[in-house]
Amino acid sequence: MKKFIYLILILLLVVAKSWSQDRSRYAQYQLYPVLINPAYTGFSGDHNLLFNYRSSWAGFDNGNPPKDVTFSYDGKVLDRVGLGAMLVSQQIGSLQNYRAQLSYAYGFEAGDFDLSVGLSTEFLQTRLSNKAILDPFYDPGDPLFEEAVDGLQFFDATLGFYTEYQDKLLVGLTVPNLIRLRVDQAQVPATTESTALKYFALQLGYRFMVENYNFKVEPSLLVRRLRDAPFQTDFNLNLAFLEDQLIGGLVYSIGTTSKVGFLIGTRINNLRLSYSYDIGLIDFQQYNNGSHEITVGLKIDRKPRRVKLEEVDPN
Repeated sequence: MKKFIYLILILLLVVAKSWSQDRSRYAQYQLYPVLINPAYTGFSGDHNLLFNYRSSWAGFDNGNPPKDVTFSYDGKVLDRVGLGAMLVSQQIGSLQNYRAQLSYAYGFEAGDFDLSVGLSTEFLQTRLSNKAILDPFYDPGDPLFEEAVDGLQFFDATLGFYTEYQDKLLVGLTVPNLIRLRVDQAQVPATTESTALKYFALQLGYRFMVENYNFKVEPSLLVRRLRDAPFQTDFNLNLAFLEDQLIGGLVYSIGTTSKVGFLIGTRINNLRLSYSYDIGLIDFQQYNNGSHEITVGLKIDRKPRRVKLEEVDPN
């Protein structure tokens, strides 16, 4: 029975609307905003390498639970310009999604505000693995499945805004699916709906510094409506000690897929490691052991500016 339920879930994901790509639902976006917002590209001023792995519904048998693998780079290449690239592989049972993304961001200052506007262009591919045809529930000759095995391809774009006020208040807005064009030759019907400005992710947060004890508290909120995903609101509370050498956090999400989870992390020089775990507050949770996410981040400092001879004070 569980296998049948799982198959139905996969079919719904595959044929929903126009074979759309569901974005990876990262849990550690509050530590790494670049995962969800192209405007954060190069915002830190350094070059950053990122590896993220997420396993959802761990322990769910009779099928392959969702797994996401992400590689990312972003950095500031000019005083105001940041560039980035991201590769994402997502597997949900027999459904495989791949996304290649290039990001550009332009930053500037307005008083105490650091602002950035970003744009990412994306190539998306959704396909079913060959083993889906061998499934006993498969109806031979179904053109929908056969074209999905060959792969369905899309081009898309995402717009982002991000700002910080005095390194305390942060506001981020991501607007995905601005264009979404089919670029394959499959005969699967494409949707005619307008998606511009229909989907979004709004992030709000504030950092409270406790100078006497050398730690900071950061409550934050994320409200998101993504394509073919339930509306969800996350309430986060992060604590960072000893200049981010020790990080802890809690999250409570409300929506169709309500959940609770925790986050722990550490920073060793320029290397950052973090792990998060969450469980759903829904009936389906009884069939799995929750979701795990691991992120490894490496910061590469920008080279110091060379001092010209005429700038040296002879005194």
